[in-house]
Amino acid sequence: MQDNLLSVKTHSSKLHTFLGIHQIEQQVHQYQQYVDDLEKEDSAKEFNIKMNQNDEIEKIVSQLESQHSLREITVAKTETKLNRVPIMRREAQVQSREQSSISNMIMNIETKIDMNIRVIYSGHNSNAVCCVDESGKQIWLYGQDLLGPWGLCTDTYGNIFVIDQQFKKVIVISKDGQNSKVLINEEDRLEELQCICFNHNESSGFMCDLNGTYIAKFNVSSG
Repeated sequence: MQDNLLSVKTHSSKLHTFLGIHQIEQQVHQYQQYVDDLEKEDSAKEFNIKMNQNDEIEKIVSQLESQHSLREITVAKTETKLNRVPIMRREAQVQSREQSSISNMIMNIETKIDMNIRVIYSGHNSNAVCCVDESGKQIWLYGQDLLGPWGLCTDTYGNIFVIDQQFKKVIVISKDGQNSKVLINEEDRLEELQCICFNHNESSGFMCDLNGTYIAKFNVSSG
């Protein structure tokens, strides 16, 4: 700061004197701002820190050290009696439990299923429905009042349902091929029937025509 004042005095021109004084004013302003910042903050203040020792911890530690029982561990040994069962006796007990559970077991026969394989097909040109065994040997042949049998299916009892396309009827044939009955005829106005099927394990199903223009749902009941 003093060097700046001396430089201002030595300058001969007014311009140099003005610039020197302006520079000194800026420095004075910066110093004043620095002092103001120190007063606002706590960095220029003095603090006294005091710490009081808590004697309670030392008392607790001394009390624990005086208790010798806390530092002693006692191990007690006791004997346990084991009940030993001979191997032969244990096997006899297991066998007796198995025999008791088997002695209460019963068996009931609910359903007997005939495993003989049969193939049933319709002959559109032969005007008949035929049933053969797995070797191809004919079991029975039904050709009564049929003209162009087409689609067929069986129900859960083994009865055969056949669509007669020419006579526009649906007939049912018994499982042995001996009996039959007309269920739907021309008066029911189901034109060009071709396919028939049952829902699985149900007494209802669907039929459709040759061109696939409609589907008819049916339900079979015995009164």
